[in-house]
Amino acid sequence: MPKKLTIEQKAMQKDWYKRASNPLTPTLNNQTVRTAVEYMDEKEQTIGLFPTVRLIDGNLKKLSIEQARKMAIDKGDSITLIIGEASRGKVLASAVG
Repeated sequence: MPKKLTIEQKAMQKDWYKRASNPLTPTLNNQTVRTAVEYMDEKEQTIGLFPTVRLIDGNLKKLSIEQARKMAIDKGDSITLIIGEASRGKVLASAVG
């Protein structure tokens, strides 16, 4: 059975996290990424970590939570958290912005 990835390992696979980790990335109000931890579905069964500052058409743009959630769902680049991992997701979110 394959080893389960940690939240940090899942994050490192996402382009937005790689961008946030690069000190040469442009910033918007001194931020390269800002993340949110929110429910991803109407039944509030899935929690996801996703960026609210995105690189769109070569420019960083601040999105509302709703816009950012929809984009994360469309792109498939949120990090799904298990209920017990939600607090760890918030720690990771604060680490990257």
